[in-house]
Amino acid sequence: MESSKKQKRSILFFLLVLFIPFLYLFGFPHPIADDLGFAYQAKQVPLLKTLVDSYFYTNGLYTGNIFMYSFPISLNELMYYRTFLFICFLLFVSSAFYFIHTIFYSLKWLDKSIISLCFVLTILGSTTDLAEAFYWQTSVIYYQLGLCFALYYFGFLVKYFQQTYIVNKSVHQAILLLMLILIIGMKESIALIMGLVAVLLFYYSQYKTKNNKVFFTIHLIIAVIFIAILSFSPGNDVRMLTYSNNKNFSYSLLYSGMQMARFSLTWLLAFSGIVMIFIIAEYHQHAIPLLKKLNWKLELAVFFAILFLCIFPTYWTTGILGQHRTLNVASLFFVLFMLGLAINQGKFFTKKLVFSLSKKAFFFVLVFFFVGNGWMVVSDIVTGKVKNYDIQLTERANQISSTHSIAKLPLLKNAPESLFVVDIQKDTAHWINQSYLLGIN
Repeated sequence: MESSKKQKRSILFFLLVLFIPFLYLFGFPHPIADDLGFAYQAKQVPLLKTLVDSYFYTNGLYTGNIFMYSFPISLNELMYYRTFLFICFLLFVSSAFYFIHTIFYSLKWLDKSIISLCFVLTILGSTTDLAEAFYWQTSVIYYQLGLCFALYYFGFLVKYFQQTYIVNKSVHQAILLLMLILIIGMKESIALIMGLVAVLLFYYSQYKTKNNKVFFTIHLIIAVIFIAILSFSPGNDVRMLTYSNNKNFSYSLLYSGMQMARFSLTWLLAFSGIVMIFIIAEYHQHAIPLLKKLNWKLELAVFFAILFLCIFPTYWTTGILGQHRTLNVASLFFVLFMLGLAINQGKFFTKKLVFSLSKKAFFFVLVFFFVGNGWMVVSDIVTGKVKNYDIQLTERANQISSTHSIAKLPLLKNAPESLFVVDIQKDTAHWINQSYLLGIN
């Protein structure tokens, strides 16, 4: 039975309510570790010199470094820091809305908003490390901002295939190429994913549609060139020398396989993605024809390839899993896979669960609230962990600012999982501790 406009507005309202705890958290993040180190470097010399030095001595992230060094902060600029994170979050939400809009362009605003909110909430509910995804500047800039640009890129790509060009075809192609270059320069894991996308587009144009062959050949060449610029930067060689157990192929392959299974299961057990499938399946007939034709098995293979690219290179270059930040990237593509599955298998899912859209949405709200990151955030807020975290770090910052010393700094107690990234170490000479001294300048 078709849901009424009033019912859909009620669904929209309750989905928006689910955002409130996540928005509330933006009043409490604190800069730490890399945030303070990058900010210190940005204040020492002009931006261009900092970017050149980072390419030769740190990494080859040409656009990621521009954003990172352009927004320096300190311990005494919390409002600026938190506002920046909040704006980045809004940009990410807007990119998701734009992407959904291009896929379901024929739907009314109300329906597209419901799908978009379910899509974003599923990302929030299943992302591997919420703190590093949205509440820590270093990770937000290098990873989440890169994903934001990627979603816009995918939206522009959909419009390109639909022949709804921005100005004209040539201008649209130029925008796609510029966005590709920008995204590749954000972070290595995202760069490799964009390289895979370029290969798939090249194959699709050469052997499937036989359209746009020249453009997607140029597209692939540019992707390869800029991935090489990033990957073979002298700074990456310098960084790899700091890891002793890297370049172990068998070890890297074995542990990559184990982590792929582990995190795939973790995202499934968040359940919000599963419920999202049944909601979006209601709208599958309104999606663009291209997505309805895709084979879900091919989509699954592409997802696992992306998951491998987010895990194996880190093991290979460092000998350790590294950060959950790369898994945050993969978790977004897990949700994209679920979205694609809901579209091209929509008829199957609507037959399996014949509840109304309102009941499916109610179940989504229930699952989101009691499982995964949704429950974790609410729990951290209700138990007072979030406010206590803010108090502890504020007192720590005041102590450092007044004494210019990191001696006798207290460790965090009962830190909220939704905001906690890393704490100081017992060794005061540790770089994380020393970063605090950089942050007061």
